[in-house]
Amino acid sequence: MLIATRNGIEEIVGEIIKKHPHAIEQLNDEEQSILDVAVMHRQEEIFSLVKEQQAQSHQISLFPEFRGRGCCLLSILLDFTYGVSLFADLSI
Repeated sequence: MLIATRNGIEEIVGEIIKKHPHAIEQLNDEEQSILDVAVMHRQEEIFSLVKEQQAQSHQISLFPEFRGRGCCLLSILLDFTYGVSLFADLSI
């Protein structure tokens, strides 16, 4: 699924998520989630698909640092690109 995400193959990602919703928790060797890979490879449609699935199932967190895996790539990207911090109002 991570390879399909990297290559932007929405149909495959969608089918895998439909049949195996827990697959969105999969991490690669570098401990990157499907959301991290989608952001790194600018796959907006897949990011939206996974985010929608996550909102429906509440199975994963959009904020991997709460899982003890370091800083979320999306947070870094937003902060660096737009000066927006996802955690400005959160007390961690």
